[in-house]
Amino acid sequence: MDWREAEEIIGCKGEGDYLLDLPAHEARYREKAPVLADLMVSAASRSAVQSYARFDAAAIAAQRGYRRAMSCANLGALFTSVFGAGAMAWTILAGAGGPLAGYGAGATVLSVGAAISAAAGAAGLYWLRHGRLLETWMGKRAEAETHRIGYFSGLLARAAEGPQESAMLALEYVRRYHFDVQRTYYDHRARQHEASANRTLAIGAAGAFLATLSSFVSVGADGSLQAISALGVFGAAIGAYAIGREQMTQDRRNAERYDRTYSALVAITAKLDEVRAAVAAGRTGAASAFGAAVNEQISNEHRQWLEGQEAAREALERIETALRPDGQGV
Repeated sequence: MDWREAEEIIGCKGEGDYLLDLPAHEARYREKAPVLADLMVSAASRSAVQSYARFDAAAIAAQRGYRRAMSCANLGALFTSVFGAGAMAWTILAGAGGPLAGYGAGATVLSVGAAISAAAGAAGLYWLRHGRLLETWMGKRAEAETHRIGYFSGLLARAAEGPQESAMLALEYVRRYHFDVQRTYYDHRARQHEASANRTLAIGAAGAFLATLSSFVSVGADGSLQAISALGVFGAAIGAYAIGREQMTQDRRNAERYDRTYSALVAITAKLDEVRAAVAAGRTGAASAFGAAVNEQISNEHRQWLEGQEAAREALERIETALRPDGQGV
C-alpha cells in the first residue's frame, strides 16, 4: 500500500468530520481498513473518546451559561446608564415651561427601568462569581481537548507498533479527522472573531461620537437644551458596553491568535508528503512525529487562550463598578 491508496481509503474532509463519532468511524472503515478499525475499538481509544465527549458537552454548556450571565451583567450596566440618562433628561424637559411639563411621571418610569436593569446586572454578576462559570468553562474545555489530542496521539502510537499499513492508514485518518478539521476550524473562527471585533469597534465609535457631540452642544446651553447632556451619559454607557463586550469575547486577541495557529498548521502541511514518504519507507515513527507537531500548535494556542482570560475577570470588575456607584463588590 502506498500513501495515495491510503488517502483514497480514508477520504477527504466531510461535513461532519468535526464530530468525533467513533462508532461511525469504525463502521465506515471496518471493511476498507480493518487494521485501522481494530485500533479504534481498543479500550484506550474508547476511553479517550468517551471522556472527550463528556467534557466537550460540559464545556459547551458551561460556555453558554457564562455568555448568558456575562451578557446579562454587561447589558444590565448599559441599560442602567441609558435609563438613568433618560430619567435625567426627562426631569429637565418636564420642568417649568419645558416641552414635557406635566408629564413628570415619565422620569419615574425611566428610574424604575434603571433600577430593574441594575438588579438584572447584579444577578448576572452574582451568577458569574458564585457559579464560577468562567473557571468551569476553561477547566472543562482543557479536559476535553486533552482527551481529544490523547485519542489521536494514542492511535498513532499503537499504529506505529503494527504493520506499515496501520501506520499509513492512521496517518491519513489523523490528517482528515484531526489536522484538516483543526486547520479549517482556526481559519473559520479567525474570520468570525475579526468580524465580531469590528462590530464591537463600531459600537464603541458610536458611543464616542455621542459623548463628544454632547460635550460640544451642552456648552453654554440652558433650559431644555441641557437635556442633550444626557447624550454624554448615553455615549459613555455605549462605550463602556463595547469595552465589556471585547473583554468578554476577546475577539481581537482571538482572531490574531487563531490566524497565527492557522498559519502554523499550513506550514506543517508542506511537510505532509515528506512524512507520507517516510512512513511508506518503513519509518513509521514519522507519523507520530507529525501528530505531535500538530498537537503542539493546538496546545500552544489553548495555553494562550487560558492565559488571556484574565481580561474577562477585569470585565467583571468594570461592570460591578458601573452597577454599584460606591464601587463595593458583590
